[in-house]
Amino acid sequence: MRMIPIILAVAVAALLATSPALAKGPPDKLIISGPGIAAPVEITDAAALRDLGLGGLEELAAPLEPPPQISGGYQLDRFFRHGSGYQIFDRAVYYPPAAGGRGVVFYPGLSAVGGGWSEYDGGWFQATAAGDAAMRQLLARPELQPALPATSRAPSPVPGPGATLAALLLLGAGAVVLAAWLRARPAAGQRGGADPTHRG
Repeated sequence: MRMIPIILAVAVAALLATSPALAKGPPDKLIISGPGIAAPVEITDAAALRDLGLGGLEELAAPLEPPPQISGGYQLDRFFRHGSGYQIFDRAVYYPPAAGGRGVVFYPGLSAVGGGWSEYDGGWFQATAAGDAAMRQLLARPELQPALPATSRAPSPVPGPGATLAALLLLGAGAVVLAAWLRARPAAGQRGGADPTHRG
């Protein structure tokens, strides 16, 4: 009988050792990847991460049935400070809502990153109202917007028939004016070149 309390104590200690974030709240760092994000983006802004910790993003008390044919999820790797760096804690995948409402979260959990195991691993959950709002704000950040390809410049406008005709008429009128000016110039030179004081 004495073995049971010892086993329970060991189990609790192991859970606490592998689940430090259950008491720490929001993560200190988040790495997000997913649709439209060219490369994983690191987020350390405390205000942005406030509602994205375990139990902050997911409604853990209300698990869902796996939704059919869902896609377009954003992978969130959550980290906590460890010494002078960061240590990964767990992983979640956020799926934005198709139309209205809140997104859903798949929780690969601690086991997906080699950090232990929790009863929530492998579960589906509704996103909390605060967590869903935080994810919407996060996904609107400039660094998470799809990069436009270098060849996606707007094409130069092609002149239509009307613009081409106007240009030809203007060019023709300019040629007529230039020809008239050239014809008049020698005549003016001859008039100005005669010496009125010369007598034959």
